[in-house]
Amino acid sequence: MARLVDASLVQVRSAPGRLATSCPTPVAAHTLESADERELAASWARYADAVLARADQLADQLATADRSDTLRLLDREMPHVRAVLGMLTTAPVDPAGVNRGLEIAVGLTDYWLAATRRRGSTGWAG
Repeated sequence: MARLVDASLVQVRSAPGRLATSCPTPVAAHTLESADERELAASWARYADAVLARADQLADQLATADRSDTLRLLDREMPHVRAVLGMLTTAPVDPAGVNRGLEIAVGLTDYWLAATRRRGSTGWAG
């Protein structure tokens, strides 16, 4: 990790209780621009699958005694969930992917409603 920081490929951010890192924007942009399209598509598919699996898992926990903790976790994950749901509706559309995304979005109904009540927001489902 220290060599990556020294080469300015990774930045260390302060975070309570754990090491947090990020990839500088120019490095991330270069990586995306120079990546093979098939590798990029495969990476996107793995990312989308992981995000949807996590959202599905958390949706199942909304009806448990840990609801408050689950709502906080979903708040943290929501930028990723929204990004994946948005990409699933972008051409070329994969019907199976759209169906899975829709099922998970419906499973998150309690989250969307709670987020709307907590924030008084009606845009992009909370």
